[in-house]
Amino acid sequence: MSKLQERGTIAEVRETERASDKFQFREFAIDIEGSQDWAKPVPFQFEQENCAKLDGLTAGDVVIVSFYLKGREWNSSSKGLQRFSNNRAVDIEKIDNSDNDEIPF
Repeated sequence: MSKLQERGTIAEVRETERASDKFQFREFAIDIEGSQDWAKPVPFQFEQENCAKLDGLTAGDVVIVSFYLKGREWNSSSKGLQRFSNNRAVDIEKIDNSDNDEIPF
């Protein structure tokens, strides 16, 4: 599976949520640069110890997110086979635009 990257502006950073004793996650959303006017912020999720990578980042920060697109299947007794996807973030880098408006990406 190839790692993907997107550049955008953080729209929201949520607090870490603990789903169980062994699993925690932290969600955030970014407005993707160059997307159409109708596009909504895209959600991403850090898992486990990577949740701390969002510490110090806030709405309005310009970032590059590295992530994997993760798919799952679930067989519902009432709806049959259901498919879900998740943008599982693995790294995030804050971009400082104060010196240069032209970032090659």
